Amino acid sequence: SASYDKTVKLWLLNNDGSHGQCTATLKGHGDTVRSVAFHPISHLLATGSDDGTAKLWVVKNDGSEATCTATLKGHSNYIYSVAFHPILPLLATGSYDSTAKLWLLNSDGTEVTCTATLTDHTKCVSTVAFHPRLPFFATGSHDSTAKLWLLNGDGTECTCTATLDGHASSIWSLAFHPTAPLLATG
Repeated sequence: SASYDKTVKLWLLNNDGSHGQCTATLKGHGDTVRSVAFHPISHLLATGSDDGTAKLWVVKNDGSEATCTATLKGHSNYIYSVAFHPILPLLATGSYDSTAKLWLLNSDGTEVTCTATLTDHTKCVSTVAFHPRLPFFATGSHDSTAKLWLLNGDGTECTCTATLDGHASSIWSLAFHPTAPLLATG
């Protein structure tokens, strides 16, 4: 869980999900933490903050601690959203600076390189998501649009293929359906 108190908490859940115990409090951001995402197959956690950085953390199996392995700098304002690619070693960030960025990670999350900066939105990029199976990436913005991006083979470059406009106000969240060709925006 992420908080205005500048921390992230890890919670160990019991088997039926009726109770959670805080096992670790991650400190390292200088401002509100707005977004968290676990990597789908490795023990990495990404966090995005109002301090303009994203951080990568290696989390112990039992959740008792996490070590910051990288601080991603490149946005000029708040980071609202972070998302890992389901297969490729990529992290996406969306920011109040009206951009989204794609970051290529090495295997242990200690080296990170920005491979793309997407500048097609005119206002804050508040949400980012990768499709679980197809080479698509989506961004949602306070400019009332969502954009669909086609990723190249290694995911380091992308091309905007569609602008989805139908909302009367900011888009705060979006999600791909796991099997159908559907994208939901809110």
